[in-house]
Amino acid sequence: MVKLGVKNRNGDVILERILLFLLLLINLFYVVSFLISFEFFTFSILWIVFFIVSLFISIFYLLRSKRKSSYIAHFSIAVLVASISSLGAYGIQYYLSNFMG
Repeated sequence: MVKLGVKNRNGDVILERILLFLLLLINLFYVVSFLISFEFFTFSILWIVFFIVSLFISIFYLLRSKRKSSYIAHFSIAVLVASISSLGAYGIQYYLSNFMG
């Protein structure tokens, strides 16, 4: 039985992977819903805050992976790319809705 926060054999903390997985799911949910329905989400400062927080968390784990040789940085890179694409989708939606009419 694996408990949250308990280190596994490789020294990775399982809670970090769960956090990155949740951030990745939420970012991908936003991008997919943006592509399916353009006006699905209203403009909220909470989306921007979430995207920036997930961006900084993924950068933090990515920089920390250099110190830990057993940590695989693919998950952090995926969250970083998803956060940047979510910010881009939000920016495009904001630009087209407010500046273009």
